[in-house]
Parts: sequence; structure tokens; C-alpha cells
Amino acid sequence: MNNEPEFDPTLESELRQIQPARIDQSLLERISHNATNSTTSQQESTLRSNRWLWLIPCTATAVIVLALVLASPREVEPVGPPEKIASKPTEEEPIELFPIRKNNKVVKAVNEGIIQIDGKRPYRSVRMQVIDSYEWGQPNGATRVQYQVPREERFLVPAEIY
Repeated sequence: MNNEPEFDPTLESELRQIQPARIDQSLLERISHNATNSTTSQQESTLRSNRWLWLIPCTATAVIVLALVLASPREVEPVGPPEKIASKPTEEEPIELFPIRKNNKVVKAVNEGIIQIDGKRPYRSVRMQVIDSYEWGQPNGATRVQYQVPREERFLVPAEIY
């Protein structure tokens, strides 16, 4: 099963007699003239066009830095007499904290399949990984404590089998 055409000696001899056409002398002169003169002008034009490309990343960087500076939180000094300003607690004074926020975040839930418990109906076992976040703070906002507790729970959900 060879897909190559069969060898034809007459076609081969005709192809060997064919020669490429002669190149016009004026075409050769134009090619050589353009090859010698256009390389320097082409390099200069690319340098001129690339000269302003540094401006784009510098401008973008300046805009980002300016946005960060303007958006950064500034410390506000309390206004009022100095005796009303809360002093920093020392080790002798207990810190009184109150709950501010509690948050439960489900990190991962895995379906572990269907299980059968001693003659009862089938259940689907689901394992969940949760992170509980707690936050306590003083009413004046001077002290804040954040605490995270990871935990894992397993649930049995009744399964309907048809």
C-alpha cells in the first residue's frame, strides 16, 4: 500500500530541463538599495516609538501608590480633656472584654456515602469542617481579641432510596 506515484522517466527528464527565470537586474538593485539604507532608519524609528513605553508602567505605579496613600487609615487623636481619655491598662488592672462577633465558616463538606444502621432506614453520612471565629473587645475599642477554633462535625441525613 504505497501511496507514492510511480516513477515516470519522461516527466523526470522534462523537470530537469526546466530552469528558474532570470531575476531582473533592476529588482536586484532595488533590493540591495533597500537592504543597505532601511536598516538604520528602521532601528531609529523603533527606538523613537519605544522611548515613551517606560511612561506607561511608571504612570500605573504612581497611580497605585497615590491610591494607597490616600486610602490608608489615619490615626485620629481623641478630642477632650486628658483625664477622660482611657489610659492603657496595666498588668494589675483586669481587662474587661465583651463579645462583639461570632462567625461560623464551613470550609469543606464531604459526602461519605450511604450507611445502614441495624434495621433502621438508610442514612447519608456527611462530614463538615468548620472554623468558628470569636471576637471580644472593650467598649472603648482599645483592646480587641480574635480567636479561631477549627472543628469537624458528622451528620446523618435520612436518605430516600427508590
